Amino acid sequence: MTDEIWKRREIESPCVRVCVVHPAEGLCVGCYRSVDE
Repeated sequence: MTDEIWKRREIESPCVRVCVVHPAEGLCVGCYRSVDE
């Protein structure tokens, strides 16, 4: 067995390190995720 089998692909994050939540929309201004995400 090779180690390649056990590697998994991580889901790429849309985060751009601008973490500011829009007060009315409740979404991050940088990545458009909600606070729950």
